[in-house]
Amino acid sequence: MTVDAAVIIVWSLDRSRDLVDRSQAAQTRIKQFLLLAGRVSDYSGIASLVTEKNDNVDRLEQAHEVTIQVFDRLRRMNGEEVEAARGDGKSAAATKGLQLARMRAQFEALHRFIAGDVATSSRSGLIAQRLNAFGVTFAPMLASAVETERQQSDAMHLALADLRKQLVIFAWVLAIVAFAVALLLYLTIGRPLLSRIDRTLAGAREIAAGRFETRLDLSGDDELTGLMAGFNDMAARLDARERDVILARQQMQETIRQRTASLRDANTRLAEIDASWRRFFADISHELRTPLTVIQGEAEFNLNERAAPTKMR
Repeated sequence: MTVDAAVIIVWSLDRSRDLVDRSQAAQTRIKQFLLLAGRVSDYSGIASLVTEKNDNVDRLEQAHEVTIQVFDRLRRMNGEEVEAARGDGKSAAATKGLQLARMRAQFEALHRFIAGDVATSSRSGLIAQRLNAFGVTFAPMLASAVETERQQSDAMHLALADLRKQLVIFAWVLAIVAFAVALLLYLTIGRPLLSRIDRTLAGAREIAAGRFETRLDLSGDDELTGLMAGFNDMAARLDARERDVILARQQMQETIRQRTASLRDANTRLAEIDASWRRFFADISHELRTPLTVIQGEAEFNLNERAAPTKMR
């Protein structure tokens, strides 16, 4: 769509430039024809003052020269128009060239007559007659040439207006088509893609929250599907590792519980053994205390008895 729009824009710019150039060329030719009318009018005014062969010859030749220069410019401009024209326009431009050539031929014939040898007695009247005859034929041709150029300029302006309308219509059509294509791309590609991305982000948040059992629904066969499949693999490995960690923690807790129970039983048995030893020693102490006291008393008595005679001696 962008390439097509660029091609149409380039074509429209080229077409617009061509129409504007042709319109400006027509306006320029109109100015030259109006200038030609002025030059011919000046020439006719000078020619009407010629009563003798040598009257105003320099001014007449000068007026003839500047008028021929205008004809030459118009001829060159017509040649450029013929070269630039295409199709039927080339024949129409060539027809205008023929009309311009007839106008120049009439003017040259007038100048040859006025600058030629004419009897003095009737020279002024003949010049006036010839100028009137020239004006009768030359003026309609000049007006027709100006009208032709004006119509061509108007046609160029109408063509520019039509081109503008076509471009406006094309711009609206292109805008509608672009909107429709963008909407279609969004509905068929963009929205499903964004939805899958949103699900992936939601799954990542679930994983970050510790819910490793989260899985993504796979759809399609593209790079994003591969990414989602990798996400599921990662979640599966994390889930398996989490289960292993939980199982290991449970086993460790069971081992600790068993060891704690064993220690508790051992402590209980040790306490019982300690209590048994305490009762044993208490019973031994109680049972031996009375006989030992009697034995100790007898021994002390005997010792005292033995020590008494010794002291007496």
